[in-house]
Amino acid sequence: MKLSVIVPIYNVEKFLPRCLDSLLRQGLSASEFEVICVNDGSPDNCAQILADYEKKHPDIFRVITQENKGLGGARNAGTALARGEYVTYLDSDDYIVDEGYARLLKTIEKEYAQTEENRLPDIVFFHSSNVVTNGVDRVESEAPQLPISVIGQDDLKRWRSQILGYVWNKLYRRAFLEEHQCCFRDGICEDELFNYELFLHEPHFLVTDADIYRYEQNNPRSILHTNDHNRQRKQMADLENVIGIMNEYLMAHDNDDFAMGVKQSNCRLLKTYHKKAYKAHLSHSEWCNHMKKLREYPYCKMSTDDSAMGKLVAALNNHSLNSYGMYVFVSFFYERFFERFVRSYFIKKPSKRHPLS
Repeated sequence: MKLSVIVPIYNVEKFLPRCLDSLLRQGLSASEFEVICVNDGSPDNCAQILADYEKKHPDIFRVITQENKGLGGARNAGTALARGEYVTYLDSDDYIVDEGYARLLKTIEKEYAQTEENRLPDIVFFHSSNVVTNGVDRVESEAPQLPISVIGQDDLKRWRSQILGYVWNKLYRRAFLEEHQCCFRDGICEDELFNYELFLHEPHFLVTDADIYRYEQNNPRSILHTNDHNRQRKQMADLENVIGIMNEYLMAHDNDDFAMGVKQSNCRLLKTYHKKAYKAHLSHSEWCNHMKKLREYPYCKMSTDDSAMGKLVAALNNHSLNSYGMYVFVSFFYERFFERFVRSYFIKKPSKRHPLS
């Protein structure tokens, strides 16, 4: 079997049928791939939807039901049962373009046949595009059947941050995961931690120009879109842990090939961290405690020549304990104005996520 697709599922009944239907249009037979759906204690109608698909396509879909363990726990449960040579992770509110996985696997086979060492890549990277839908209609009536090519090794430096972030835009060789006993941790940013751990083992990887993943931007139930203050505080603590691990990596590998990618990811996570702080309604003492924590890390400054938001965050990013007044002002502006009017305007416009756009 060539491929195992792991689909973690929680509270996505609006998007789930589209996701599963896209997997039925991959141009792969039941002997070539499997879909492992992990129902992570979803409280909505996902269980019935999964039962229907498993009944109609028992040779393709395998359904696991478990108590809620979070995204990382659901992915680990699916990976443990995978049988494919490669494993990939598809979020259940997203989908794959028609025959995307089939064309990607053919590209791997072609590249493998041309390599002198006859070594299969341990990680295969592909691209994605953002979409904004109602969860039912597909954006593309037909997937463009463009050939997929491999990006030269000399160009890899440009894609470091994209390579290190996210797991849903990659295929992973299952034997490589098992050899190094890699698994997902609990909390936010599971993707980055998973990839950092893998790249410490110097994987052989391919970067392709395949644009086959469609990332849904209009799911208000996504964990990234929550406005619950306590959840924001919990995610800030998780992010502090991830930023700390990134700093440990950089202190030990500041000059290796992926150090710049880690710094870029660290910068991105710092932006996310401050956005969550703006919605967490922190007291003065809470703000000071967080700033003290960040000041312990040597790699916690953002470039002021970044985006407008980056410049705004950079003004706070000296982590001064006297910046609480500015924090309160920015928090009010961000939540009452930016989130309601500015961000809602731009999110309605689908935009390319992948770096070849």
